[in-house]
Amino acid sequence: MNERTWTPLELIKTTAEYLAKKDVPEPRLDADVLMMHVLGCNRMDLYGRIHDRPLEDEEVNRYRELVRRRAVREPVSRILGRREFMGLPVRVSPDVLSPRPETEILVEQALKVLRPDLKGLPVLKLDEAGHVPIAPAPLGGPNKKVLDLCTGSGCVALSLAAFCPDALLVATDISAEALLVAKENAESIGLWLRIDFREGDLYKTCWDDETFDLIVSNPPYLVQGDDAIWPEVRDYDPPLALYGGSDGLDFYRKILAEAEMFLEPGGWVMLEVGAGQAGAVMQMMREHTLLEQIDTEPDYAGVPRVVKARKPLR
Repeated sequence: MNERTWTPLELIKTTAEYLAKKDVPEPRLDADVLMMHVLGCNRMDLYGRIHDRPLEDEEVNRYRELVRRRAVREPVSRILGRREFMGLPVRVSPDVLSPRPETEILVEQALKVLRPDLKGLPVLKLDEAGHVPIAPAPLGGPNKKVLDLCTGSGCVALSLAAFCPDALLVATDISAEALLVAKENAESIGLWLRIDFREGDLYKTCWDDETFDLIVSNPPYLVQGDDAIWPEVRDYDPPLALYGGSDGLDFYRKILAEAEMFLEPGGWVMLEVGAGQAGAVMQMMREHTLLEQIDTEPDYAGVPRVVKARKPLR
């Protein structure tokens, strides 16, 4: 029996103050999300209908257990076992990175190549089975073939498959455990027949003469021992998906060393980069004479987040 009766709003306010003292980023947002999970409601219902109703003891106890985990910096996505990405529910586990909002920039840039007919991103609405509805393919032109390296949870490949019904997706990862999560995500939203998942290190899963119109990747790019890495990342994401060597750039070197071989003429390579890495990756691209139109795209905070280049048509 709890010592007092709480309403959702009262407990959220108290929790946000507690999480702030624990240096948790966005404490009020996390307090809201955890409460919505416990009550099985959305934000509109929480604040418009049930914010002042008394909570049952079992609800308070469940909520407090989730808050306890968040207070030691366990990510909300790990606590809930899922994360929304580009409007899709993505399951996460200790074997994959939790999708970041910044990675949506990579998807948006890829869609400009794959779907130039789109004027802004349509809202993805799942059907009653929780699947992505099969949308009509855009008219004109051959199917585009896309390679997603280091796919992890599959969030990038899943998003591109959802928005591009005519695209041919290949998604690779060296981790069998990560690929299992990606396949389960694809199955849960009805995209398992749209993506060819392959286990292996970068291009080693590709055929010698296989080429793509677009290569995308959010590779490991952190530096081991970097004091700026948040506990949510350092302590809970798999090291295999985090660290890119002594300078964080090892995977960019590997990807760009063979990108031209696997790109169609006119094809693009687009890479998510860490803060401060864009200049070095752009320089790597300049050293490959068969890449042009080298450019960057900032994230929502103005940090250069995606570096892209194109293989000439001739």
